[in-house]
Amino acid sequence: MLNGNPDQDPAMDALPAAYANWRRSMLGRITDRLEEDLLLNRIGPAQGLRVLDVGCGDGVLATKLAAAGAQVTGLDASVEMLSAARRRAGAGGVIFRCQSLDPCIYEFRGVATPPPR
Repeated sequence: MLNGNPDQDPAMDALPAAYANWRRSMLGRITDRLEEDLLLNRIGPAQGLRVLDVGCGDGVLATKLAAAGAQVTGLDASVEMLSAARRRAGAGGVIFRCQSLDPCIYEFRGVATPPPR
């Protein structure tokens, strides 16, 4: 997000409509800010950290962590969200690895099951 304004955010065009509308709403902006503050403060200095962002969505946190010097891999099940994450990273001048969860196999009590569709 540029200066906290979702209307100037380069990733918003690539988001699914319902998610973009949520991000633009007052409650969505408040929720995003609280989540970012909580996680970034909890993580502390990111320089040199290796971060796996499972469910990275549109890459808000992954981009901020990469900009702060972390090596970030973002995973998400949504191709649209990964597209938005890549767009956000490019606009922010950072690189982080984005991967779809589709090829992943989840193991539960020793039984391999395909990811939910």
